[in-house]
Amino acid sequence: MIENGTDLYAVIETMAPECNIIFSEKRRLQHELNWNYNIADVTINIANNEGFGLATAESVMAGTPIIVNVTGGLQDQCGFEVDDKLLTHEDYIKIGSLHEWRKWEGKAKPGPWVTPVWSRALALAGSVPTPYIWDDRVDIEDVAEAIEKMYNTPKEVRKYVYGIHTTRGIENGSENYPVRSIQDHDYKLIWNMNYTAPFYCSGSKIGAKLYEGWLVKVKDDPKQLEHAKLYRNRPEFELYNLKKDRYELKNLVDEKSLQKTKEVLLGELKTWMNEQGDKGIQSEWDALKRLKGDTTKWRSAKD
Repeated sequence: MIENGTDLYAVIETMAPECNIIFSEKRRLQHELNWNYNIADVTINIANNEGFGLATAESVMAGTPIIVNVTGGLQDQCGFEVDDKLLTHEDYIKIGSLHEWRKWEGKAKPGPWVTPVWSRALALAGSVPTPYIWDDRVDIEDVAEAIEKMYNTPKEVRKYVYGIHTTRGIENGSENYPVRSIQDHDYKLIWNMNYTAPFYCSGSKIGAKLYEGWLVKVKDDPKQLEHAKLYRNRPEFELYNLKKDRYELKNLVDEKSLQKTKEVLLGELKTWMNEQGDKGIQSEWDALKRLKGDTTKWRSAKD
């Protein structure tokens, strides 16, 4: 932050010395990132030419709302609807982008998890390898209004948080192991849709030293061995009490007293999947066909 780019410490000292602003300079583990997202009221990314925006995507998956500039890949995280129709990748191919505020602000309706901010100044930037890219700059007054709106929004605005995981096309991943999940404030339901197959990734593939070593280390402890095996061979459904079991170690899916909870969560998950056009296993098989270039010829993860 000091040797390259803007000296953020100097900016804060000059413009907002009375504010308690903290920078993270260390690489964070996944569970630490999850903590950060969950202690925050909102995650903000108003970069003027963001290609994707991983932090806000992770924030939404952690259940924390976002404020983003309607530019680049950030707009894909907004769940925009136009004329009561959810925009899909096919719609974006035709539209191109929603960053022109005169045309789309007020017409494109965002999902409840996001407060979008449209840029007021559009310019072109580029280089030799990248001929041009839109440079969309937001107005600080619009951002301030978005922050105020989110600050005044009740915390119970999000009833459910949904999750998607795939191994399709992932190096060392299972050929097709789709996982979908849903959680409310108390319970998380995980649906391992192709549960009869083993779950493979770089860490659990056949011959992976880390995973195989784990199995050897706990071979004399039946409880730990059973837990270790679950990483590769998972049940169809997993249900966890998020308040009492923060690390999600005790699967309660067979508890009779929680069958209604499971039914409600599964019903909501299926409804959401239907709204997204998610057909589960079939969508996973078709995923590679939707990619551009030579990837349209892929038939398996090995390709």
